[in-house]
Amino acid sequence: MTLDREAPAVRTEEVSFVVAGSRCAADLYWPPDAGRPVPCVVMGHGGSGTKRLGLPSCARRFAARGMAVLVFDYRHFGASEGSPRQLIDVRRQREDYRGAVAYARTLPGIDPARIALWGTSLSGGHVLAVAAEDPAIAAVVAQVPVLDGRRRGRTLAQRLNHDVLGRPLQFTAAAVRDVACWWRGEPPYLVPVVDEPGRLAAFVEPEGRAAFSALGGEATGWRNAVAPRFAFALPRYADGTAERLAMPLLMCLADHDLEVSSAFAAKIAAKAPVAEVRHYPAGYFDVYSPPWFDRISTDQAEFLHARLCTEADASVPPPEVSRMLCLRTGSGQPLVFLPGLGSHDHPPRAMDRWFQTRQVKPLARGREVWWVTRRTDDLAKTTIAELAREHAAALRWWFGRPVDIVGVSTGGSIALQLAADHPDVVRRLVVVSAAYRLGDFGRTTQRRAAKWLRLHRPHRAGAAMMSILGAAPGTRHVMRALGWLLGPLIAPADHGLLATIDAEDDFDLRLRLRLRLPEITAPTLIAGGDQDACYGKQLFEQTAAEIPGARLILYPGHGHLGIQSGQLTDDIRSFLDGEGPSPG
Repeated sequence: MTLDREAPAVRTEEVSFVVAGSRCAADLYWPPDAGRPVPCVVMGHGGSGTKRLGLPSCARRFAARGMAVLVFDYRHFGASEGSPRQLIDVRRQREDYRGAVAYARTLPGIDPARIALWGTSLSGGHVLAVAAEDPAIAAVVAQVPVLDGRRRGRTLAQRLNHDVLGRPLQFTAAAVRDVACWWRGEPPYLVPVVDEPGRLAAFVEPEGRAAFSALGGEATGWRNAVAPRFAFALPRYADGTAERLAMPLLMCLADHDLEVSSAFAAKIAAKAPVAEVRHYPAGYFDVYSPPWFDRISTDQAEFLHARLCTEADASVPPPEVSRMLCLRTGSGQPLVFLPGLGSHDHPPRAMDRWFQTRQVKPLARGREVWWVTRRTDDLAKTTIAELAREHAAALRWWFGRPVDIVGVSTGGSIALQLAADHPDVVRRLVVVSAAYRLGDFGRTTQRRAAKWLRLHRPHRAGAAMMSILGAAPGTRHVMRALGWLLGPLIAPADHGLLATIDAEDDFDLRLRLRLRLPEITAPTLIAGGDQDACYGKQLFEQTAAEIPGARLILYPGHGHLGIQSGQLTDDIRSFLDGEGPSPG
């Protein structure tokens, strides 16, 4: 890229953040005269690229327009940790983006409500996927994005060229060899990222070698090597990703791009609610060098400045939105899902992500389910009423109208408080395995879990948290043993988890100055197992009896319920559709 010609007052500092136990190195660029909280652009390179491979020029250009910029190295690359080295893992790279966003939101001097994402090539697709699950992101810039690894920019005649046909076969053979190394527990079989025509490499075009050299090459900390196994796991962003973007999108496309299909990317961008597509008569590698770099980065800086640095309060989400985690699945009328007690200091991942997605999928037929959990910052003390207030602020920003809400366990406590305090955001209310207060066993058990959390004993805390799930004493013993084994996963050292437990311990909608349940005006369904140890049949009945017109379903022989396919899901869907649920 070009040498930076922006204001020299831009200040840079080296920082780092942790993702899944590994340190990610980053450079933080501060704008001149940053006297109050400023917006921040989070930038990751494409594929094997690192933070100083040409990105400083772009970052300084953005910083000169009043924005902080956080540029990071993915795990396995550059100055970041992660073994083996030079491994492209699309899922992990998206997790690194989420970790960078979470870190930026905690920085003094950064406005957590004005975080934007910038990505190029492979990361141009990452930013769409990350933003689709985080509606608090304020803006997105995607440059020559890889949205489907199978779609290239070549014509049919170009694809049938002998050299072009031979390269994928050669690279696939290298990828097979690399996978074999992985199976044998050996270091990756690495190939060059760029090399001369006729050699084995990810890119052999002369313009590719020239672009990497102009960006600074290996002198920047980048390494001309990559594990070719990534060829078997190139991203294919599913339908519905762009449609879920709640923020403005700028997509910059090179019309002569042979590596990425700009026509396909433009079709995807057209599905986003607020999208601006800019076409440039350039090639894939041209966007990183003059003169196209100057023009494109200037357009991007103008776009980001207009979305992040204006004084129009209406375009800036409330702080509560930026402190929450959100996953979205399905399409149609929105349905907000508030999950049960759990750690929420980071987006759900691995097994937890699978479990949470599995919970909401049965509800996603004909609906867009928003899985929304509590705030993600270092929460010292709170109340269920405060958590409900923050949810209400976020729901007003996201939807601007009442929506259906399903709350499970602790999420059900928040949902009840939400309906009582903020009726303008609730259309229909479903409360599963929750009541106006915890039962005696549930309160005692959660207090025990909190004690072990404070003593940093995750196995014992996990055992206590899981013991409420069984419908009978024998089952509870089994769940307690399982909780002990999974303790570090379900009960990590998390101040937010402790604060939520303490808040629910004090939660009671019948012992305040006035009874709150009769103030709930939304049509309400209370559902639970009649053997629930955390609340109990009597508390479910009392809760339903005091909410005007509420319906109650008790499932015989069941304990503390979550959402799963079957009768419970059918009853919830029938209720939300305005039909009567099946008899309990």
